[in-house]
Amino acid sequence: MARPQVVTTLERKYARLLGLQSKLPSACPALAQDIAHVAAVIRMFEPDWDQSSVKPVMYRGPARWAKKGQGSRAAMEVVRHADRPLSATEIARAAYLHCGLEPPHNNELRLVGADLAYSLRRHFGGALVASGKRPVRYRLRKPD
Repeated sequence: MARPQVVTTLERKYARLLGLQSKLPSACPALAQDIAHVAAVIRMFEPDWDQSSVKPVMYRGPARWAKKGQGSRAAMEVVRHADRPLSATEIARAAYLHCGLEPPHNNELRLVGADLAYSLRRHFGGALVASGKRPVRYRLRKPD
């Protein structure tokens, strides 16, 4: 027999609350109370429910860019006009500045840089040359 929809929905809510709790730097009593209440309601519908089987669903923040593709287009412009090879983090920082946005902290900037480097490799293909070891620096091959 299929599980009741209410249990599935509450389990999803429980997973999102767990994800939000893991994202916070310190314990939040109100959030812990909400998690306990959702677990109690789930047990009302399914007494043998195992809470350890639920994996946290990580909270995804707001979109990084104003429009879809804005970051990739800015990164392409940055790489085209660069006078030296740039690391992925440097490309991300320059792309934010190119768009007139404030660059985020370094941890977030590294993630954005990795995403942009992947996008640049897909767009430019063999024209994008990666050199060096950590950090890998990217430049465009000069046309022959």
